[in-house]
Amino acid sequence: MLSLKNYFKKTKKPAREPSPGMFLAICLLLILVTGCNINPTPPTPEITGSIEGNVFEPTSPVTQGMVLLSGALVSVSGTSNTALTDTSGYFKIDEIPVGEQTVTISKDGFVSLTLEDVSIIEGEITLLGGGDQE
Repeated sequence: MLSLKNYFKKTKKPAREPSPGMFLAICLLLILVTGCNINPTPPTPEITGSIEGNVFEPTSPVTQGMVLLSGALVSVSGTSNTALTDTSGYFKIDEIPVGEQTVTISKDGFVSLTLEDVSIIEGEITLLGGGDQE
């Protein structure tokens, strides 16, 4: 009777720990499955335009002339887009968000000029010149 009792007695088997190789395989599988995007959506390109022009320094009121100003900083408010005018006073800034923008022109020793509501149109170049928007 004792032997039958031992025969039917339920015994607990000790839990087996997964091998390091199995653990690594499961981790790699999870990384691959969660890191894969079957239909990735490309980022939407930002719609932009450009500005370009020349910056002039007003000369004597008697001569009513204008001198091209080099080394002036031209910046677009709310963006990191800036340019320095070259020796001919020319500048160009690309990748400006479409819409009404504020452009500031400054140089040490000169009064800064702020142009508000400069229209930036998709894929087009807005011309600025002589301190006035054209």
